Amino acid sequence: MATHTNHTALSADREQEIRESHPGDWYAGEWRTQDVDSTTDEYAHYVVKHRESGQTLATLPDWAGPIALFIADAHDAVPELLAEIDRLRKERDELASITANARKLASGWSKSYGAHISISQLDAMKKNPYIAGMQEGSANQYSDCANELRDVLGGEDPDVRGYGISVEVTASSEPT
Repeated sequence: MATHTNHTALSADREQEIRESHPGDWYAGEWRTQDVDSTTDEYAHYVVKHRESGQTLATLPDWAGPIALFIADAHDAVPELLAEIDRLRKERDELASITANARKLASGWSKSYGAHISISQLDAMKKNPYIAGMQEGSANQYSDCANELRDVLGGEDPDVRGYGISVEVTASSEPT
C-alpha cells in the first residue's frame, strides 16, 4: 500500500474549491484509461478517454499509469464523496439536535428531582400517606420523562411541558 502524507481537515474554502473545479456533466459517462504501446513514431504512454465519444481527455507518460487511473476514477468518485460529506453533515446535525434536546430533558429531570428530593425520604412516606402519594406521582413523572427521552432519541420533538419541566427546547441551542 502506498504511503501518503497526513492531511488536515477539509476547510469550507477547500471544499468549495473542489466542488467548483469538478467538470460536472462535462463528458458525462465513463472515463477510461488506455495503455498505448510505443511505436517508431512515439513513446509508450497512457491516455484517459471518454468512453462514449472516444475523445482523449489526457495523455500521460508510460510511468504514470496510476495517475491516469486516478484521473479516470476521480470523475465519478469526487461527486460521490461530496454527496457523502453532505449526507454525513446532515446526519451529524440531526444527531446534535437530538443530543441537545436529550441533555435539556436530563437537565429538567435533575431540576425536577431536586424539587421532589425532600419527599423521597422513606420515613416520611411511612408516616404520612399524603407524602407517599406525592412520591408516587413523582415516580410517575420520571417514568413519563424516561418515555419522552426514548421518543426524543427516536427523532421525535420533545414535549417537555407535559412533564412539569420548564426548559426551552430548540434544535440549535444547548442546555441552560
